[in-house]
Amino acid sequence: MQVQCQPDEREIAVRVTDGLCDLRRNTPKEPTIRFTGPDDGWPPKPCDQRNVNQVASAPISDLPSDDAIAEIVKAVLDNERVRLFIGERYSYIGADLLNFRKSYMRDPERRPQVQLLFYSYTNRVAVEVITLGQEVEKVLTLKDYQPVEGLEEVREAIQIASNDKRLKDKVRNLDAHGILLPLSVEQGIDEGRLIWVTFTDIATTDEELPALFAAIVDLIEQKVVVVRTDFSRPEDTRNAKRTRRTR
Repeated sequence: MQVQCQPDEREIAVRVTDGLCDLRRNTPKEPTIRFTGPDDGWPPKPCDQRNVNQVASAPISDLPSDDAIAEIVKAVLDNERVRLFIGERYSYIGADLLNFRKSYMRDPERRPQVQLLFYSYTNRVAVEVITLGQEVEKVLTLKDYQPVEGLEEVREAIQIASNDKRLKDKVRNLDAHGILLPLSVEQGIDEGRLIWVTFTDIATTDEELPALFAAIVDLIEQKVVVVRTDFSRPEDTRNAKRTRRTR
């Protein structure tokens, strides 16, 4: 079919066939990228690549040490606004370094931006604090969110479980471990802070040992809400919150 390349100036609308002469006759093929195989080492690289300059990575110097982070946490806990958010009873969960600002390496004070996470037992909510060095930039609550268990929380939960009269004599010479037992929204995610504590034989290798005894500890109430001494039958731990209410 003969196609007219120049549209008729007298026409109000342009026909859909106008301008087809400007299109390529042959549709371009999609390029296929092939990668090197296992004989060429890891990671795989695109085949036939050219002008590749290898740039060695280098660690960022003067990153804040654990002691520096501890000083930031100490300064944050002296902040009145932070204390209002975390209340009288709280636990420090951990810290993460946020993006280093471009001015960080030129800043003689080396003030990193840090995210600190707390859990307030007083207010039953997670609290996030953003700092620049030891200066508090932002404080906010994280509702409907249960952060991972902190080291302080695990230690406290193990201590509470070990002192429970139902377990005290049985777990005296055993190893103990703890992990957060998350709650769903239906169970009331903001109403409990439960740690699942297990007791095992003392490990002599890296092999994971089976639990001999276990307990669910509510850190808000600071008490054991469930004790388990028989692992021959499964148990639904979702009843933990209901058990806490009836005790």
